[in-house]
Amino acid sequence: MISIITVNYNCREDLNKTLTSIADQIDNGHTEVIVVDGGSTDGSCEVVNNSFSHLVTTFISEKDEGIYDAMNKGIKLASYKWIYFLNAGDCFASNDTLNRIKDFLSKHNDRNFVYAPYMSDGKIEHSQSLSLAYLTGHMINHQSILFSKELFADEIYDISYRYCADYAHLLNIYNNLNAIKADFVVANYDSTGVSSLEVNKLKMWKERIKAIFNSRLTFKQKAVLLRRAAIAYPYHLLKSLVSRNELKSQ
Repeated sequence: MISIITVNYNCREDLNKTLTSIADQIDNGHTEVIVVDGGSTDGSCEVVNNSFSHLVTTFISEKDEGIYDAMNKGIKLASYKWIYFLNAGDCFASNDTLNRIKDFLSKHNDRNFVYAPYMSDGKIEHSQSLSLAYLTGHMINHQSILFSKELFADEIYDISYRYCADYAHLLNIYNNLNAIKADFVVANYDSTGVSSLEVNKLKMWKERIKAIFNSRLTFKQKAVLLRRAAIAYPYHLLKSLVSRNELKSQ
């Protein structure tokens, strides 16, 4: 039923934390665990091979072109209908989360996209919405999404994006989604990832604008999404220039 994909690179302790979270509730029924490692040298491979060989269905460790390339590898290895990304550092919200997910999917088998509330820094985020109004300034948290594998049949993640390949992919499949929001928290999200850092906000907005223009959305839908970008990109550009000048003056 579910292919859980965990991406890791030199995050041994985080990987151990994530796989422990999965192992605490795995029931070996209709679930596979795929770990895609970027060629770690910090002992991550030993964590998988020595402590979780019974849990991990497929494990590869090789150089890649970044997180989205690693996620693409995981997608290609997945054999079940549903794909769920739980990357190193992220955990299931509770010990019964996986069973709750399976029950929910069984009841809503006609859907192809499920998203849910998530927890970050001890706070539960309920406000996520798949509406264009929400997507003008946000991305649905990746660790709270379950994708039907069919949504990757025609297109996987575009690795030319450093930060927003998931956003670009979501826009391209947006008009083909049959989505539903779950009423329970799925993941405890590690907010220290690269996309969460303030220093990358300008780069992210630049990529978001590119994703909107290049998407398969209608002209009207693109116009809605660009409203926030028209303010956010100049704001972060100005903020970046001010910070740069302050550093030069020191």
